[in-house]
Amino acid sequence: MFALLVSIFVYALALALAWFVEGDKPRKFVSSALLPVALGAMLTAGQLFSPVERLVLSTILLLGLVKCAVALRRSRADVRSFSRLGLALYFFVWPGANMAPFKTRATPSEDEAERRPLARALFGGATCAVLGVASLLALGWFAGSLSAQFLGWATIFALLLTVHFGVGEMLPWAVQQLGFRVGALFRAPLASESLPDFWSRRWNLAFVEMNSLLFLRPLRKRFGATGAIFGTFVLSGLFHEIALSYPGGGGWGGPMLYFLLHGALCVFVAPRLAGIANRVLAWVAILLPLPLLFHNPVREVLVVPLDFWLSGLLHTRSFDWWFSLCLWLGSIGHFCILGASFQVPKRLGWHEDLPKLSRFNRKVFWTYGAFIVLCIVSFGILTLMLHGELLRGDKAAVALSMFIGVFWAARVGTDLFYFKHDDWPRGWEFEFGHVALTFLFSCLTVLFGIVVPLHALWLGYLRA
Repeated sequence: MFALLVSIFVYALALALAWFVEGDKPRKFVSSALLPVALGAMLTAGQLFSPVERLVLSTILLLGLVKCAVALRRSRADVRSFSRLGLALYFFVWPGANMAPFKTRATPSEDEAERRPLARALFGGATCAVLGVASLLALGWFAGSLSAQFLGWATIFALLLTVHFGVGEMLPWAVQQLGFRVGALFRAPLASESLPDFWSRRWNLAFVEMNSLLFLRPLRKRFGATGAIFGTFVLSGLFHEIALSYPGGGGWGGPMLYFLLHGALCVFVAPRLAGIANRVLAWVAILLPLPLLFHNPVREVLVVPLDFWLSGLLHTRSFDWWFSLCLWLGSIGHFCILGASFQVPKRLGWHEDLPKLSRFNRKVFWTYGAFIVLCIVSFGILTLMLHGELLRGDKAAVALSMFIGVFWAARVGTDLFYFKHDDWPRGWEFEFGHVALTFLFSCLTVLFGIVVPLHALWLGYLRA
């Protein structure tokens, strides 16, 4: 708590400087001094804080002070001309360093070419976030029976899946709905063609923006183009030392060595390779030396304790209690789906499209729709009424549950491979609604099609 208060105070002070300091020279001086002074103070006072507090301190101040340094490169009048909502998003929500998109608020674009990649990223990000959170919960539940080595690495990848591939993909969509034309934070990193392509065009573009706005020009002026590229990797190493080694309380030098290696490969090796050799080099260089970046102190002091904290939180209740709660929520989920189903005819313009069909085909269409609604209503009512039987693993109840699971699994498969996200209408309500419904369908599939049968088998019998 103390570290959080210190972080908020320092960040508030930096924001005040960005808002009130006048004159280009004073603002440029404060911008140049802000990060070195703050980081020096953090390192000096490091022993006063616990590892988690150091993590809070380094995360908030690294992100926040970079933003303030960028704002101080602009005139006070220019900063004050920005949209108030835009400034709030930039300083407190958006992780990128570029202020420009937050100057004025515009109506969200309705252009198909612009919205389709955003909608696709929203859907992909939501999928990764759900898988990442589910992985974290599973690791927390089984933490006591897993090795610390496995827990550390599995949790790191689950966090990357949740934050970078999940939230990082969804956030640009959300900010654009508020009228600010921000760019992607990640751009298909798995499609990287080389190591320079990975670092400059695809991975953590917020950091690329920061280098471009604050460091690249002075580095190029002093060391030339090659020196500037290598210098950005040195800065990456420094920032990751502060973000990882500082809160971990050890492992100093590992992150710096990781990025020095990548800088050397990008400058001296990658330009001499082509095609598949460059792809292989990229992923070998990224994955093989990862223990330098996420070293033992980080895993032991910060990552594994997160698993045991989750384990303590989850095990405050028995598995049967959580299972019962999920069954109640699953039953209610069917009625939530009905709420969306009843909006479909109006939202999708059936009154315009159905008259184009013959009279008989219209009746067939409505009949199919009515039977689907009847199935969903029945699923909701029956799972409510048979709650106790599902908990006990009674044979008839489990058979019904498996049918419900197959029903929703077929719906998810149809959505992914037949409807596809690109087929959905554009607009935030359709894009968000598609993500929410697919998430709900997937949860019902897992709960009724997998968890209930496995629970019955775990009990050792299926009661008649």
